[in-house]
Amino acid sequence: MLKNFSRVNEPNATEITNPAFSFGRMWKRSQVDWAPNAKVLGAEQQRVNPIDFHDQAGIYVLLNGEQVVHASRTAELGASLYAHTRDGSNHWDHFTWIGMRPVEKTGELGQQPENIRSDDHLAHLYQAILIIALNPPLNTAEDLDGLKLVEYVQSSR
Repeated sequence: MLKNFSRVNEPNATEITNPAFSFGRMWKRSQVDWAPNAKVLGAEQQRVNPIDFHDQAGIYVLLNGEQVVHASRTAELGASLYAHTRDGSNHWDHFTWIGMRPVEKTGELGQQPENIRSDDHLAHLYQAILIIALNPPLNTAEDLDGLKLVEYVQSSR
């Protein structure tokens, strides 16, 4: 279990080398009041006021119990999760996410630092790693489009 990661990647004006700044693990679907602009609230242990991660960019996975059923990237976490509540499926009850926008001292989401790729390529690569490693049943080959990946299968000789 990961411990004491709250402030490890806090942004610094002179040096930012980590493309991820925050994460939430095993958040309950049932604890979000789902609507198009639903608040996806979380709090750091030391922080009293919750932070709304609705507009967080990064990657997320949907889980049914402890089984990963879908992995994806997003420019807006809340909207992406909300879309999964509207597709008529109840294949997930928890979600885990990794955010690429820092949380400012004010509790608002900051902008992704310029020295980290601002395009979607890094999040797409993270998504591909999750899909390849976890093989979630709700993902398809199309989710890997654009990365020009070639799969190799093991051979004995």
